[in-house]
Amino acid sequence: MLFLYISGCTAPLMMFSSASSIAQMQAGFTPAAAALCVSAIAFANTVARFIAGSASDKFGRLPSLACAQILSFVGLGCLMAATQENQSFFVAGLILLGICYGSFVGIYPGFTVDQFGSKHNSVNYGIMAAGFSLGGVLGPVILTVTADGSNFSLAYISATSVGLVGAVCWLVCIRLLSKNKKEFNRRTAT
Repeated sequence: MLFLYISGCTAPLMMFSSASSIAQMQAGFTPAAAALCVSAIAFANTVARFIAGSASDKFGRLPSLACAQILSFVGLGCLMAATQENQSFFVAGLILLGICYGSFVGIYPGFTVDQFGSKHNSVNYGIMAAGFSLGGVLGPVILTVTADGSNFSLAYISATSVGLVGAVCWLVCIRLLSKNKKEFNRRTAT
């Protein structure tokens, strides 16, 4: 769960701190328009927390997290395709990353309670929140190490790779949760 949280936060947090400057360098936005891009991320993040929380209550935590991670992949693809001639790809990519981030942050408290109970939730979620923090460190480090002038393709590819590690973690979570559920059902049946 911790590594899945890291993977879900890395790409969005990579962009949040540098979205304005990247928008100007990569997509040719004016400083004022770049500031609006940052506002779009914030709005998407806020709205996604409510929508994803509700969706995870209805459809399940892991399916909702999978959808959020897929949106992150699409968002990173949009960012890779963005140029000065098609700035809308850049805005779409930022919005999708904002949705991904808001979804993870909105779902994880409930997901943590579901898995570990509410008795020690403040400690348990504190441990999970370390994933958010590590993603907040990893994302900007990836950006710093891989950025080449106004070319951020390697950063986007690296963030996608982190997301793919998260997809593996998602599969592990599904397997473990399924195994735990079968064990619980076996115990309660006897």
